[in-house]
Amino acid sequence: MILEMSGVVTSLPPELKVIGVLGEGILSLLFVLAAWPDLRFRRIPNRLLLAAFVLRLLLWAEKMRVVPGGAYGSILQEVGGGLLLAALLLLIGKICKNGLGMGDVKFLFTAALFAGFWRTVSILFLGLLPAAAWSLVCLGTGRFSRTNRYPLGPFFLAGYILERLI
Repeated sequence: MILEMSGVVTSLPPELKVIGVLGEGILSLLFVLAAWPDLRFRRIPNRLLLAAFVLRLLLWAEKMRVVPGGAYGSILQEVGGGLLLAALLLLIGKICKNGLGMGDVKFLFTAALFAGFWRTVSILFLGLLPAAAWSLVCLGTGRFSRTNRYPLGPFFLAGYILERLI
């Protein structure tokens, strides 16, 4: 859609537009459904991430059907971006004690398969801003100490909403 607005592509096949809308809908649902269990139980269910991954595979299969031979590059870029982001987040999680948990890494990897590397990085940073503010408030009021772990799923949802609004 952005390519259409910029004039680079005059028109996309309707099937690709539908795939894009479905992908964005699944991504929105993923953020919403991950926030609640992470807030309540401090876990992002693997079943949720697996279901989103399977749906992404189905959308990729449809994209390859609609654009034979032309979809491989974009799919490889999405997978490569997701793997690069996961590797960077795993490294950060290992370096920072009590940093990102494995559920957060798997969640952001799955989100990157839908949103791409740079968009997911912006969602991550936009989500970490309110997380940092919340942490400072909690530390300032003595409600939590520096060793407490915070569920990041709700903050990733906030980052996703902010990213959509910007």
